[in-house]
Amino acid sequence: MGTRKKIESLFVMAYHHQHDCLILSALGCGAFKNPPTHMASIFKSVIQQYAGYFKTIHFAIIDDHNTGNQHNPDGNYLPFKRILDGFRVNATTHELCVGMASGPFKITGKDQENMIIDDVYIFGLPPCQYGAECYDLGDVQHCQAYSHPPLCPQHGACEQFLADGMHRSFFIHRKKCQHGGECLHITDEKHSRQYEHPEFCPANSECLDTSKDHLFHYRHLPRCKTGPIKCLLFLKRDPEHCRSYRHCKITCEFGTFCVNFHDQEHFNDQLHPFYQPCPSTPFSCRYYSDFLQAKKDPSAKTRPEVEEHCITFSHVCPFGRQCTDTSKLHSYTSIHIARKTCPDWDKCSKMIDEEHLNSFTHPKLPDIRYLCKYAGSECYSRTNHDHLIRFRHAGNYNHIGVVRYFGLNKRVNFVRNQYTMINTVRAYAEAEKWKEPKMAIPQQLIEWILALQPIHRCNKVIFESILVHGHTMSRDYMNLLSEAQFVANAVEQHNEVRRILDHHNNQALQNHGRDFIRALVAIEFDKAAPKSLLLPRRFSGVPNPHVPGTVHHSPNHDQQTSVANTKELQLKLLLTADEITTIRTHATQIAQASLQLHSNPLGIGHAPDQALGTNKHVFSIMGPHLGHYYGDIFIIFKRELMYHPDSNFSIQAATTFGASTNAYKMRPWLKDPGSDMDRIQQFHWNKLHCSVPGYEEAAAIELMALTGQQKKTMNVDLKDIQHRWVTIDSHQVFEMHLPQLIPLDYIDRIYMPTTVFHSLTPSAQQLAKKTFHDRLTITSHIVDLNALNQLDSTRVPYQKYVTDEIMKMITGSSFHSPRGTLITLPASKFEHQVAIPMTILQSYRQYQEQQGESDITFIYWQAMGGDMMLTVSNAFIDPTTEQTGLQCLTCYIADIPLTHNDVTYHESYSYVTNFRPYYHDMIMQDHKLMKAMSNSFHRGCNTDDYITYCLIIKLKSKEVILTHAGSNSIYNHQTINYVFEQSELDLSKLDYIYISAGARIVPVRNLVIRHQPIPEYHPSFDKTFKSDNTAVPSTSENIPVVASHSNPAKEQSPPKSIWNQVKHIFSSETSIRKPCSDSVSCLLQYSVKEHNEKYSHPCRFSEICRNMPDHPHLEHIQHSVPKCKYNTTCNKRGDPIHRAQYRHSDLPDYLVPCRNQQSCVYKNETDHKIKYSHGERVPLP
Repeated sequence: MGTRKKIESLFVMAYHHQHDCLILSALGCGAFKNPPTHMASIFKSVIQQYAGYFKTIHFAIIDDHNTGNQHNPDGNYLPFKRILDGFRVNATTHELCVGMASGPFKITGKDQENMIIDDVYIFGLPPCQYGAECYDLGDVQHCQAYSHPPLCPQHGACEQFLADGMHRSFFIHRKKCQHGGECLHITDEKHSRQYEHPEFCPANSECLDTSKDHLFHYRHLPRCKTGPIKCLLFLKRDPEHCRSYRHCKITCEFGTFCVNFHDQEHFNDQLHPFYQPCPSTPFSCRYYSDFLQAKKDPSAKTRPEVEEHCITFSHVCPFGRQCTDTSKLHSYTSIHIARKTCPDWDKCSKMIDEEHLNSFTHPKLPDIRYLCKYAGSECYSRTNHDHLIRFRHAGNYNHIGVVRYFGLNKRVNFVRNQYTMINTVRAYAEAEKWKEPKMAIPQQLIEWILALQPIHRCNKVIFESILVHGHTMSRDYMNLLSEAQFVANAVEQHNEVRRILDHHNNQALQNHGRDFIRALVAIEFDKAAPKSLLLPRRFSGVPNPHVPGTVHHSPNHDQQTSVANTKELQLKLLLTADEITTIRTHATQIAQASLQLHSNPLGIGHAPDQALGTNKHVFSIMGPHLGHYYGDIFIIFKRELMYHPDSNFSIQAATTFGASTNAYKMRPWLKDPGSDMDRIQQFHWNKLHCSVPGYEEAAAIELMALTGQQKKTMNVDLKDIQHRWVTIDSHQVFEMHLPQLIPLDYIDRIYMPTTVFHSLTPSAQQLAKKTFHDRLTITSHIVDLNALNQLDSTRVPYQKYVTDEIMKMITGSSFHSPRGTLITLPASKFEHQVAIPMTILQSYRQYQEQQGESDITFIYWQAMGGDMMLTVSNAFIDPTTEQTGLQCLTCYIADIPLTHNDVTYHESYSYVTNFRPYYHDMIMQDHKLMKAMSNSFHRGCNTDDYITYCLIIKLKSKEVILTHAGSNSIYNHQTINYVFEQSELDLSKLDYIYISAGARIVPVRNLVIRHQPIPEYHPSFDKTFKSDNTAVPSTSENIPVVASHSNPAKEQSPPKSIWNQVKHIFSSETSIRKPCSDSVSCLLQYSVKEHNEKYSHPCRFSEICRNMPDHPHLEHIQHSVPKCKYNTTCNKRGDPIHRAQYRHSDLPDYLVPCRNQQSCVYKNETDHKIKYSHGERVPLP
């Protein structure tokens, strides 16, 4: 290395003296005895370095005295001639980089515009003896102490590296960095000495190429963090800033599989292979649904606005990771979300679970299914496997009515009750030396308890009252019927009234309807009040109507009559005359029945109930009910009622804690406290709630102890428990205490013997059949109506039959058990706060006992429609008092947007704040009061069904996060998060959870508190998924009829596409049918199969039909008619000709031809006319 440095010094001095020709000898040979071959190679390496600096170099070589000896067998001349004679070298054409040398200059620095050079010093650092093969090239200290050869000027194209060992010694050859221009360690001195990196892109700051290949082959200036859209310096064209940074969009790493497509900032900042996403994709775009259905039928014509929309905006492809369509147009207009595959794949047992189907990919099943035209609770095929894999279902928010909340469990600690009850039984069993006192709970018993339903029994008088009022009510609520406001509430929640008012969930309609009902009820109360006690302008608290006196009209009567007339006029714009009459009839009848019931309350009216508080509940038995003395009519309520915040149940009847002290005799592990007040308190300590996790274990332990008590054993099974249950009095089994006022739609099934049914009044019989339909079972049993309250011989077989049916229903239950609180919230403008039966601290104590520590709280819930709040406070919320120390974390969920075809997205703000919930109107006016907010919180969500939300409270970081959970979290990644200062809100003090609704009815279900995530609520997408490159472009049948950028001539025949693979899902094979001459008026199209196999008929719903595949004989012809300006309030909806000329929401264009035609006796009835035609000459499609 020293010899090379000396030779290089000669070249430096020659260049310094401006010589262009060199004459050299065999320097280093002769007296120095260096091998001539070695010296010639050194000269060669120096000549390569100085290529272009001298025109010619001549060597004058003579053999010396060393010729022929060991060091120089061939002499000097031949080795130099062999290596250098005729050697021609040109200046390198490769771009010079740092570490190279060009003649007497070293490249010491470089950027995109300038190169820093330094001279070669003769008296510089001593050369490293290992040259280019030194192992310490990455050692900074070593390199500062010794000089090393320059980099090979040929870069990675050097052909001498493998063949010439001397070349390897005199020029450094670095490996290429595997990360190329995207290397993050490119400025690290040690790394840059060891690896070669590409040069800067020649476009410098103007480079906009963000492709992977380009970024690998060139180094680039740093990208401006604010990007080209938001950078003010770039928009101002600041020279210094624009020279120093690139302003370009980077390519999204997930490309066509990007799940952040609805994040507008992400979409604007990064490049994607698809067009601007439709704001309603993937679930709510009606245009895309029409487009997909049109693809199935080659002869179908797509509406221009549908076609334009679907090639202008991209949509989530229904097949996700299973899509095989690789056409250019499909790639531009489709987003492919690679959902995770179901772990059980084709052996999945959850194919009737819609949330599961919406969360995971299954074989030959689209990720996004068509929306069934029937809501989930109304679809008779809802549990049919073949139907469910083709269609998803909308939830209907008015499926179950409002059961008002009265705060009956506000002071009960159900977690402590569970813990105490389990420990008390276990401790007693051990103390009494029972067999197997720590016996594990049989899983069959747990499942049996989870399947139990509340069952109420009553006689015909009470049943008729229930029918008239439209509710089952507590004894205490009967007393409230003296106040008109409670009667009005009952009228509003009557099934038929609610169906009318809630049909469109229209706030104006509900307000007018509510005022109309209140006025009608007030009028009836005023009629019943005696003159001497009339109180003008008073709505509630009327006196006993049966005090003798003459009926007079008060000034209040005239005022309420005026209100009723005004509201009726307003309702005529929204409802039909028949609907208004229905509301009036029920309001009048319920008001009159309420006045009668208040004067003569029904029910047992047991005296201790008031002290125990159970008079405020509707009694039932949680499971088979053998209390024959209550009546022969069995009313089985839906399980949803058990999860209402006002519900609870006790192991035995509440009255056993009264004067009889039977509770302590039947359950000796309970200690009698002695006083009446303490016994009442102990009753409250023995309540359980079905929304609190672990209730089933406490109930099971009690059942096991009660069943094994005589034998002193906990080793009992489900059969032993069931046998005991049906052989003892109903006061000794689970007594369920339900909410005060229960609408009839919470009734699951009714049993009554035929004799009891026929003893009802004719109007009651008709009303029962109309109200309950197939939920009413009238058995053939004949019971003795004179033997009331007795289990006589006529009732034994009837009771056994119903009990057996109930047992079958429980055992064969395949329900998806609700978890957590369930309630339908009334519209209250957030003034009516519903407390959850479990607090955060109680939940945490339970978690801590079972799992350990956690500083995070997860609150999950599902709601429909939005416009609701979840509030977490440090104390009970009482809007009537000042509560200066009250702290609240309020989370508002905005109303769900209703427009599904608008290309611009509109949504109110969802927000998080530390203000109290009843300040909502003020907060919406001043957004500064919102700590964090979003006006696109529901974008991309399945708004047709319940939406799962999650509130995360992190105590250590003091952060609050409101986000989506469940299947919607795959497509929507919006979070509303805020970090609270201690002075703003102390998160550690928050304990009580409340929910409330704004201007609309909001169903809420499955509200739970957890301290670690629920895995099934957090489905994800496959970040590592890559599309199958073997897929070939699809044929033209799978793309819209629009101009394509692909070349069809070069496309090969594809394999069976996913559309064809699942053709049975979306369509059925159709044969060629002739159009029926009777068209829409054909009487055979709904009954004769042979006729439909030969002839086709226009579909009543035309092109907007949601169920096209189910009716292959129907033609879905484009029916371009205007929408009726009166729409749902139109009084001509029963006119077939008008219906064919104007479109109405939720109604078909054509009516079903009535089989009786003009002879039909119902042809003048409104409901019948809206559905059936009677031979009218309808304009044909």
